[in-house]
Amino acid sequence: MRSVAKKVLGGVAAVVLVAGAVIGIGQAIYERRLDADVNALLGASTERASRVITEANLATLPEPVQRWLRWAQVVGKPIPTTIHLKQTGRFKLSETGGWMPFTAEETYTTDPPGFVWKTSMQMFPLVSIIGRDQYVDGHGSIQMRVLGIVPVADAAGPAMDQGALLRYLNETIWFPAAASPRTSPGTPPTPPRPAPP
Repeated sequence: MRSVAKKVLGGVAAVVLVAGAVIGIGQAIYERRLDADVNALLGASTERASRVITEANLATLPEPVQRWLRWAQVVGKPIPTTIHLKQTGRFKLSETGGWMPFTAEETYTTDPPGFVWKTSMQMFPLVSIIGRDQYVDGHGSIQMRVLGIVPVADAAGPAMDQGALLRYLNETIWFPAAASPRTSPGTPPTPPRPAPP
């Protein structure tokens, strides 16, 4: 009887170890893919020598934008090319769902405008949702997976393009100097590529 119990216990232990290994490997592969998304974003960024913003740079902008940038004290500061933020907080997936703790890292580029937001949300002990939200080359998309394996969100298309662009513009509050024109005064600025209708 003891040998049967030992075999069952050994079988259960083997299944748990194999499942843990599959989950660990799957999660590592998915996280590597998310890192590749960040590297692709950074690789597309045009690293230029930082240009300092002057009052003349603001003159081509609408008056409300000029007021905001002056209030944000960007005159005399360089335009950033990349920005990296770390976040912690609580995230709610639905109106009726509970709050989940999360950590995230967000990388932005300003030329061209883009971001990748990588996150890990703790659903339950030992069970997390890992994924990313991004805006790259005028296109938005989201991918989220339980344990980095089981897809729970995967969306792209015109609505995501528009939403991601709006998120990018909203989040320039973290780096307002990026909203100033990139060209010399008197040269019309090239706007970011708009999301398709």
